[in-house]
Amino acid sequence: MSLREIEESLGAIVRDYFGFAEIKENATFFDMGASSLDVIQLCLNIRKIFNISLTIVELFRYSSVLALAEYLYKLNAPKGADDVKITSEEELSKIKDRKQRRLQKRKG
Repeated sequence: MSLREIEESLGAIVRDYFGFAEIKENATFFDMGASSLDVIQLCLNIRKIFNISLTIVELFRYSSVLALAEYLYKLNAPKGADDVKITSEEELSKIKDRKQRRLQKRKG
C-alpha cells in the first residue's frame, strides 16, 4: 500500500469510529475526544483491518492519522522508500505552533 492509501484507510477508520464527516489533518485522537478506551478500540480495529501487530503504545506515540500512516508505511515500505519522514506528535505540535505564530504576525 502507498502512504496515501494507508492514510486514507486510517482516516476512514477514525471517521467511522467517531462518526465524523471529516477530521483535521493533524488532529490527534485525543483532539477528537478519544479516551484511553477509545484508543484501545481503535487499535483493535486497525489491527483487524490492516492485519498487523500494532501496540497501544504505538498508537499513543503516533496519535494522529498522518503520524500513524507514516509509521505504518515506514514499517512495510519497499526498499528505497526511506524518504518518508516519521512525524512525531511533538514535531507536529511544533509545526502547528510555528504556523500559528506566522498567522498572528500577519494579522498583527
